[in-house]
Amino acid sequence: MKKYLEAILAILTIILFSLVAGIALYFADSTEEQKVQKYIKEKYGFKIGIEQVIEKGIASHPTFVVFPEKHPDIIFKATLNPSTDTVTDDYPEALKADKAFHKLEKVIPAIEQLEFESFDEEFKVSYSGSKKRFLKLYSSTPIELASFKEEHLERFFELQQLIKESGASITHVMVEDNREPVESNSIYFAMADMKDAKTKEEA
Repeated sequence: MKKYLEAILAILTIILFSLVAGIALYFADSTEEQKVQKYIKEKYGFKIGIEQVIEKGIASHPTFVVFPEKHPDIIFKATLNPSTDTVTDDYPEALKADKAFHKLEKVIPAIEQLEFESFDEEFKVSYSGSKKRFLKLYSSTPIELASFKEEHLERFFELQQLIKESGASITHVMVEDNREPVESNSIYFAMADMKDAKTKEEA
């Protein structure tokens, strides 16, 4: 009888231990950050760091601004739906933008010689959706729209020529002049509109 009770007690102990371990494992993997990290690891095979969490309201889905630990320059977003535990991400788009930037790198010195500067602290290619990749720049010299053709057309034409020559898959370019916002002007154009332009007059 004593051996029988000991056996029952041993079985109950194992069941209790398994239950506690299961609960602990569930809670260890139940935070939103960990769900996103696990999703990215399983889908793409790399670990991520989390730069920011964007939550716009009580019922909104949290969006994580993340990056691969080994490639911190590739910033992308992963959005978690807490009700279904599903995650969506835009890593493929971020990867395309990163590849476009690396192709652009070889002509950046020439772009700077045309008196264009990085929009932020450094040159980068941003993206919107799967088809739009943007290059944002500052013009070191003021952009005067009234005299644009006479004073600026040539260097803008040379800018788009450099982008073409680099092979970077940039779809749109935006340039602002480096003045106060109330005085600043900007130029925005699609590279597709320039694909057949061989001279500045055709631009």
